Amino acid sequence: MYAICRSYNNPKIVGLLESLRSLPEINGLIVPVNSDRDGAPSGTSGFSTRAYLQETSGFENLKCLPIPDQDYGWSKALNVALAHVPPRETYVLIISTEIRLTSVQFTGMCAAAAPPSASCGYVLFQDREETCFQFPRNTCLVWKLSLLKSIVKNGIIFDELLDSRSGMEDVELALRLMEQSDVVPMLGARDVRLEARTTASEFARKVAAENQAIEEIFERFPAETVERFRHHIRAENQKRLM
Repeated sequence: MYAICRSYNNPKIVGLLESLRSLPEINGLIVPVNSDRDGAPSGTSGFSTRAYLQETSGFENLKCLPIPDQDYGWSKALNVALAHVPPRETYVLIISTEIRLTSVQFTGMCAAAAPPSASCGYVLFQDREETCFQFPRNTCLVWKLSLLKSIVKNGIIFDELLDSRSGMEDVELALRLMEQSDVVPMLGARDVRLEARTTASEFARKVAAENQAIEEIFERFPAETVERFRHHIRAENQKRLM
């Protein structure tokens, strides 16, 4: 399985890679990088994701994809990266530099994504009770690739218009897949560790913006679709995991 991690100028990728190396199922890594904002290639200015990966990635199948600032956004970066995942792969892990994932949690995510009725295997985060963290997040998510490929249009899977509206492209895609293909996100793990790199006040503003973005996304879909989605997520979040 390949993992995709959007990252630039962020040393937290060091801890993420340590976590990923403990997962033998992960044999490839794709990192879309904002080439204008990432540290200097020499690593002397800020943190150079590209230089670090060249030196110590530990992955035989590594692709670092530089994207100019004017073309970079969270959804845009994912769409570019997904085009580089080998067609033989069944699933893809999308993960944030802030995540520290255990092998048990990862196994649970893969199992959750496996049934025909599942679009993805998602997680709940340790000590995160905010509304926006109760839904599937590309912060840590295993997607079924066949479903993503079934909706791709002109290289677009995640809605790039959301890049300027606080994101939540993950929630929008989960809703779209449920509406079009009758598949749903399935909970695979709890208490996944999230190491937020912002201050408490910055994080609070981010959460408020993401909560608002979710409500705006819900307005795009029929009310009965949104209610079914909400009901399913509530039930998943309350179920016990083995």
